[in-house]
Amino acid sequence: MAALHLVTVGVALTTLAATPIVIAWLVVRADDLAGYAGDVMDRLPGQEPTPRHPPIEETAAELRRITEALRAPVSVAAEIAELEQSERESVELERLARQLELDSEDVEIAAPSEDTLHRAALWRAELRREALWISYDEQLREACRALGVPQQLDSVVGVELELERLRVTDELAQAGLTLPV
Repeated sequence: MAALHLVTVGVALTTLAATPIVIAWLVVRADDLAGYAGDVMDRLPGQEPTPRHPPIEETAAELRRITEALRAPVSVAAEIAELEQSERESVELERLARQLELDSEDVEIAAPSEDTLHRAALWRAELRREALWISYDEQLREACRALGVPQQLDSVVGVELELERLRVTDELAQAGLTLPV
């Protein structure tokens, strides 16, 4: 009876000591375990495997849309018109806020100069174009993952990035995905 009690206490103490270690291991390996579980679920009979990326057709369509947007000329006039409208609304709101604050009838608020609007419009157009390039690179990465094409888009900048885009586009074309250049 004493031996059984001793074994029970030993197992209880071992379990108590090992529990934090097992929990820490599970937390550290949670992503791997989820991946393994997903793989097992994909192999179950009657289960359709879940795609790890969007269909290549969607990626190709998005790449084509972004390419067309990149080819479109930059419309500084449209940016200026949008900024002017936004500034008119901002100036009116500022005027109303000051009027309420000062409890007066007429408050003048200066609108930005034409030069300021023009520089802001150029800056916004440049930001929009850069955002398009970032989206384009992300879609290229997605297409590379889907077709198993190696790419280095994350590790290069400047001219090297442009060359890598061309190389990746060529390899994607060899893999069967034709994209406008």
